[in-house]
Amino acid sequence: MHIDAPVERVFDYIKHPENFYEAMHGADPDMDGLITKISMAPDDGVGSIYEWKSKILLIPFHSTTTREEFVPNVKIVDHTTTGVTWTYTVAMDGSGTKLGLRGDVTNPVPGLAKIEDSIAWDGEEDLDKMLATYKESIEALP
Repeated sequence: MHIDAPVERVFDYIKHPENFYEAMHGADPDMDGLITKISMAPDDGVGSIYEWKSKILLIPFHSTTTREEFVPNVKIVDHTTTGVTWTYTVAMDGSGTKLGLRGDVTNPVPGLAKIEDSIAWDGEEDLDKMLATYKESIEALP
């Protein structure tokens, strides 16, 4: 997704967990989730942790997300205890920035990831909505 903002501004925005949840609500306004604890590393990089809770089909979920990779102004990889790895990439794109976002689901129970994906997630459509929320929020910054 092209964002009319410099790479540094986009990266600075996406590195904050609160903004991830704003984007998640952009993909699913009815999502019942919130961040319960944030413990960021001094540089907001590897070792940063945030906890969240949610309900999917009335089933409560609690998860911890750990920042596993952090390359300033290039890439962030966050892994959740629920089996989702979020990968953000940023790169110069003409006069702005190209923001990429991927959510890879893994689950030790065969087939469960596909069931979770079909119930709680609409794949590419939800990623596009999240990216659109990021774009709108970042471009509205002063």
